[in-house]
Amino acid sequence: QGFDFSLERIWEVLVEGRGHGYEEVYISGGEPTLSDDLAHIIRRARGMGYRRIKIMTNGLRLSAPSYGDALAAAGLTGVAYSLHGPTAQVHEAHTARPGSFERLLRGLRHLVANHKSVEVEVNSVVTLHNVDHLVPLAELVSSLGVGELHLQHVVPSSPGARAMVPAPEAVRAGLRRVIDTAPPGLHVSCAFVPYCWMEQYQQHVPRFDFTAPFLS
Repeated sequence: QGFDFSLERIWEVLVEGRGHGYEEVYISGGEPTLSDDLAHIIRRARGMGYRRIKIMTNGLRLSAPSYGDALAAAGLTGVAYSLHGPTAQVHEAHTARPGSFERLLRGLRHLVANHKSVEVEVNSVVTLHNVDHLVPLAELVSSLGVGELHLQHVVPSSPGARAMVPAPEAVRAGLRRVIDTAPPGLHVSCAFVPYCWMEQYQQHVPRFDFTAPFLS
């Protein structure tokens, strides 16, 4: 069964969520900025009473300042950028998109500088290619004025993903190292990581609520 992304279905899900008392919406993907209706969806959700609306994005479309301005004006309150390395070389090894590193940073800097009502965070999938670059990644994120770095262990759900899984000890050591050396003011969280890898660091492993309605 495929997913139904029609506006009618989106409105149904938003109404259902408010009926359950939800006040937050997290729009991920795929890539939500591919929808030309995104600003309309955000504006309508805010009109329904949702107080917080966050998107997860590769940041390419947000590299145009006017687009970020439009989403902020519609009522967007949070952006999670998918940044996978501290340099263009490392990040673009994951995106396979030349120039994507600088484009992401351009839009991120614009939001941080011009829209204080929009909370910005960085998500990064920990892979074989960036597990040794997590400390400089944290330093970059902090230097951009971002206070939250969310590191997610790669989920080996396909042959391509399985080929990018780093050794468990490398992940364990890398996550502990970046937590221990994180710049002041930067909070590091680690998702989809076994608790046994994070002894004495469990407070950095978030718990998720999967009870919210999904588009299906």
